[in-house]
Amino acid sequence: MESPYRKRTFFGPVLVFTVFGVLGVLGWSFVRNLLPERTEYRLSAAHVRISDAPPWIPADFVDSVLQDSGLTSASLLEPSLPEKLARAFAADSWVERVVRVELHFPSGANVTLVYRSPVALIEVAQGLLPVDSNGVLLRTDYFVHIAPEKADDYPRVVGIRSTPLGGVGTTWGDPIVHATAQLAVLLEGVGVATILPTVEKTPTGARAVFRLKTAAGTEFPWGRFDADDPRNDMRKKRLLELAQLYGSLDKVPPSLLLIE
Repeated sequence: MESPYRKRTFFGPVLVFTVFGVLGVLGWSFVRNLLPERTEYRLSAAHVRISDAPPWIPADFVDSVLQDSGLTSASLLEPSLPEKLARAFAADSWVERVVRVELHFPSGANVTLVYRSPVALIEVAQGLLPVDSNGVLLRTDYFVHIAPEKADDYPRVVGIRSTPLGGVGTTWGDPIVHATAQLAVLLEGVGVATILPTVEKTPTGARAVFRLKTAAGTEFPWGRFDADDPRNDMRKKRLLELAQLYGSLDKVPPSLLLIE
């Protein structure tokens, strides 16, 4: 027959562990409810680090993204916070894509971004509208309020008849604008100040042809442009070589600028 003493010695440790287990669960529940309210567990714009931003990204970029998305002082303990931050930054028109979001303590996050870059300014009745290499419409505030002198660093596109189909952060919606933006990327560093696209009728429809102009007014044809044309780099190289040989494109004999 088992003695009562042996039963008490067996149930004693079990009771102790049970009591400590219950206290542990209650204690963690109490702490878990308190942590989100502590400052170091609340997201702060001052502690959000983004990829090195080009000059056209507004100084209040991070604050603006967090406010527009309602994530100011969001809890770092929220499991879906990285995904919400990624969506918030991706929604900004200056962001092409979000690569990675990593939370860090206290109060912060590291956000790796690929930014959109202006490549050309489309001349419309209201002024100049910047677009990126994909023909995505960008905000004008940098060129209007922050650094208007920088507008001369980008080719102007004259002769576009269409208007954007949507707002900033969306494609213009005109294949000629898209082709012009890609041509502007190709011609970077050549010294082209103005791109003049026109529509040429063909037996099968229409196509865009381009003329180029320097800041001094020298105008010459580029002709048709296809981003996949293997001759593009060769044609650009020729323009660069001519500019170097004659000192500038404005001094090159017109016959040599017939590059098509």
